[in-house]
Amino acid sequence: MLSSIIFLRTVTFHKLAFHSRFKHISTEKSVELKRTLSTDLPQSAPPSTRKSFKTTRSKLEGEQRDLNLKQLKSNGWQIVDNHDAIKKDFEFENFNQAFAFMTRIALLAEKLNHHPEWSNVYNKVNVTLTTHDLKGISTYDVQMASFMDEIHSLHKKK
Repeated sequence: MLSSIIFLRTVTFHKLAFHSRFKHISTEKSVELKRTLSTDLPQSAPPSTRKSFKTTRSKLEGEQRDLNLKQLKSNGWQIVDNHDAIKKDFEFENFNQAFAFMTRIALLAEKLNHHPEWSNVYNKVNVTLTTHDLKGISTYDVQMASFMDEIHSLHKKK
């Protein structure tokens, strides 16, 4: 019980410290900052991304694989050489937008227990998707890629 109280106080302190850092920002900038840093995925995501993911993962094969990869390629995804995976580089206006994108994806990844391989440098996020336990591209990878494309369209560099 005591550890729970300490944890809650620590979280509250960090929230207060975070908000106090931005007191000097005008109301307009503050609203923009809150919108940029928002991690409320279900409310902020486009309606089409709120649909539920398939509950079973299966490796893409045959015609299903060809159709899905064709669609992904048309959206800028590439097949990784010597590895059954897909990759894409995303670019944003600034670091905050890149980080907000990663945060939204991380929330979904954690919920699905399906995590991307990725890196971030300033306003760029490089993503590789594969399903390691299935040794290849799965239905989850296709759905995650589509979700990333939709979230990126909300924040992409102009």
